[in-house]
Amino acid sequence: MDFFPVFSHYLKDYIDASIVHPVRAELVESKPYSNSIILMHIDSPKFYDDFKVILFKFMPRMPNNSVIIFQDFFYHWSATLIAAVGILLDKNYIEITQTAASSLACTVIKDIELNDAIEIDSLMKKNASELEVFIDKAIEHCRNIKRDKFDRPNQFFQRLGIAKAQYMHENGNIDGCNRILHNIIKFCEAHKGTAVEHQMAADITKLKKFNYSIRKLYELDHNI
Repeated sequence: MDFFPVFSHYLKDYIDASIVHPVRAELVESKPYSNSIILMHIDSPKFYDDFKVILFKFMPRMPNNSVIIFQDFFYHWSATLIAAVGILLDKNYIEITQTAASSLACTVIKDIELNDAIEIDSLMKKNASELEVFIDKAIEHCRNIKRDKFDRPNQFFQRLGIAKAQYMHENGNIDGCNRILHNIIKFCEAHKGTAVEHQMAADITKLKKFNYSIRKLYELDHNI
């Protein structure tokens, strides 16, 4: 389906007022239309390789106090994106303001220059065990979100652990993956019969269904 006319229809007033400029393009072909971006809502890529385009092209145009929303940050296939956000949080480029379902809202608190993006990119090229450290940093920052700013933490916080387990399994650390999933299953047992248990069980089932990786499906979808 072609969603562009649907998008244009529902945002017609904003388009006519030149508040929104709709563009249909692949991410790698997208270009900033302003030198200053105060709000960026990212329908989060599943892999860092896609987010890298945003890191280099768009984030250096975000001044202090601008807002960035990572949609589907709390998602069991988003491990390398979670790692990249972990670096941004740990190095104080951004800070968390709140969550909404699977989305993470952050504020930019330090300018990201080109050299910063290059440094972050080099960190993301580390081996799997080193990237797990960055996932842990993201998890730790999310653990410290105030309860009144965290939407359904019992359901969505556990997703970060599942994402780390997926990444470990995909990179050959089966024992580490199983340890994490064992703890999450115990957590689910403590919430038996609730929406939390059903959601976690569904996520783990999906991991197993696709053998802990959607890379091949992703490449087919993007003609890689």
